[in-house]
Amino acid sequence: MNHKKNNLTSSVKQLIGLGLITSQITHAGDTYVVTTNSDTYVPGETTLREAIYLSTQLPGSEVTFDAAVFSTPQTITLTKGELMVTESVNIIGPGANMLTVESQGFNRNLTIDNEKSLIDVEISGITFTGGNGSSPINDGRGG
Repeated sequence: MNHKKNNLTSSVKQLIGLGLITSQITHAGDTYVVTTNSDTYVPGETTLREAIYLSTQLPGSEVTFDAAVFSTPQTITLTKGELMVTESVNIIGPGANMLTVESQGFNRNLTIDNEKSLIDVEISGITFTGGNGSSPINDGRGG
């Protein structure tokens, strides 16, 4: 199966929270483009949470951010818990001064964990703030 088709727009059905939703995503090869600063499903947009989830379907994928949307400083406030990275991925933000991911002290920002094998994760161009060490998965180990 060739996952390297450029500029393919596809409809992806996925389970987010408790409901089955349909989201329009832009898939350029195995690059998923975040098009909103929301952490909640927005029809026709791709959240950071959705892009990370989709990247787990194709390990080694890349998550980037729409240059027009993230041309000014933005904050993504995590409202659905920590972000889970379970497969190899590169997450390339627009710049640490342009994108902040905030947990408001309610939970950690992100967990990188694949219980079965080692994974390669690179994250750049993002500031993470407001996380704490509590997590149902790795309680007390980082924030």
